[in-house]
Amino acid sequence: MVKNLKLLFDFIRPFVSKSRLIVLLAQWVVIPVLVGLTSAELVAQGVTPTSIAIGMSSPQTGSESSVGVDYLLGARLAFDDANKDGGVFGRQVKLTVIDDAGKADTTAANTKKLIADGSFALFGFYGGNNTLAALPAINEARIPLVGVFTGNQSLRDPPNRYVFHARTGYYAEIAHVAKRLTAMAADRVAVVHFDDRGGKDSGERTAVEFRNLGVKVPAVIAIERGSTKVDAAAATLAKADVQWVVMILTNKTAAALIQKTRELGGLYQFMSLSFTNAAALIKDLGNKSTGLAFSQVVPFPMAGAGSKLVAEFRELAGTRVPINYVSMEGFVTAKLMLEGLRRAGKDPTREKFIAGLESGRAIEFDNYSLRFTPQERAGGQFVELTVVDRRGQLVR
Repeated sequence: MVKNLKLLFDFIRPFVSKSRLIVLLAQWVVIPVLVGLTSAELVAQGVTPTSIAIGMSSPQTGSESSVGVDYLLGARLAFDDANKDGGVFGRQVKLTVIDDAGKADTTAANTKKLIADGSFALFGFYGGNNTLAALPAINEARIPLVGVFTGNQSLRDPPNRYVFHARTGYYAEIAHVAKRLTAMAADRVAVVHFDDRGGKDSGERTAVEFRNLGVKVPAVIAIERGSTKVDAAAATLAKADVQWVVMILTNKTAAALIQKTRELGGLYQFMSLSFTNAAALIKDLGNKSTGLAFSQVVPFPMAGAGSKLVAEFRELAGTRVPINYVSMEGFVTAKLMLEGLRRAGKDPTREKFIAGLESGRAIEFDNYSLRFTPQERAGGQFVELTVVDRRGQLVR
């Protein structure tokens, strides 16, 4: 090693000042030794003197791309803004994104590649099934993942040491929705969910929450994930005597279901959980979206919200990035990632990153707060309801 260092010293000495050479030697030799990592190990964990690598698998194409694209646009606002201010401890945050088209097996493969290519941490994965498929690689590499666009309970219970959730879990979100609709005199509710593991769990939980509040649930209907073949589901709803239909679906499936039930004369009120991209669904439905309700798990991103966090988001977004709940979630989750990097210190390791986030110290973003501990990885508990007005705008 000494011989190699001498060769390196002789090579770079003519090109840098003595003071700069001392800094370089400290960064690449002294500091790694002090923290117990070699320079090669630091690079393998995605850290160089000038950058830190973050990896993301996301549906940038396919039927669920409306979420992946907007989430990424919002996240880049926060990362780019931090990089303009010098990054984190002088390191630029380098985000590498690989498209998974919403397919779980592709997410698993992407995760292995991002780890092999030297990501320090992972960020902003999409969907419960996709993330569950990626967990073996995440656990083996002991690499933190910050932010998953799902409230899937199986990712939260039991908590995974390496996965930090910014958004509220479905169980808490469902409980809030059930209480609010019951307070609005709802007494007959149907539930429509995807037929996969996460969808069934969330659908059953929704039915239980309403029934525990004395609300009748005459229909719990499963639809193939991502499908727009909704005739059977619409026909079942037509036979059910309900006031509200609670949907745990993506926007394309939800739009098809609403349109079909309207064709059959159904006059139900529809409530969609936050997994649906509200902006995309409103666009798909046009004037048929009036009265549609959504639960939301990040702050209201529209003008007049009275929040410094939202004002920052809107200013950075300008006219370049669509202002909606999905891009807002990407922005907030990226700020969580940046806070984790700061807490990891000037000489970050994955273990320092994890320790910093799970310290129990609250992470305050104005009116939005997150808190993690070694026993709790679901940091957020924020839920509120919105509805589409006659202008096609979401209001609280």
